[in-house]
Amino acid sequence: MKVHGTLTGLSAARRIAAIVVLSATLLLVTNVAAAHAITRNEVIKRANHWIHKKVRYSQSAYYHGYRRDCSGFVSMAWQLNRSYTSSSIRKKARRISMSQLKPGDAVRRSGHVEIFGGWKSKKHKKYWALEESRSGHPAVKKVKKFKRGYSALRLRGIQ
Repeated sequence: MKVHGTLTGLSAARRIAAIVVLSATLLLVTNVAAAHAITRNEVIKRANHWIHKKVRYSQSAYYHGYRRDCSGFVSMAWQLNRSYTSSSIRKKARRISMSQLKPGDAVRRSGHVEIFGGWKSKKHKKYWALEESRSGHPAVKKVKKFKRGYSALRLRGIQ
């Protein structure tokens, strides 16, 4: 009611313009908040679900709407609207340093991407990777070591 009372003193054109601006602002805020409103725990839980279900790697098959390859796995865990490729998934994330990695982030190298599950070693040399990585084999959780050429990604909007 306050908005209506405030707008009554304006001309019709100004009222319409104010309503359009207000509507666009609300729509933008709602879409940005809802686009990737997922927590780190939810990402790990979603990734572990595929591991538990032993979803097998395939670049052509789908499971619950996501391609069953490495980038489809990360797209699913991040609850994106579709399966991205290991290159295009960067559009949904920002690059971070390896020292900033937290569970639910991703580790990427040329042609592959995986979910970072946490540090295995105190020196931050080994980590838990949750991934789809080999044709015909199920999703796995395994210890990996950082190598040259790896980069870290954080989903925009992760909580």
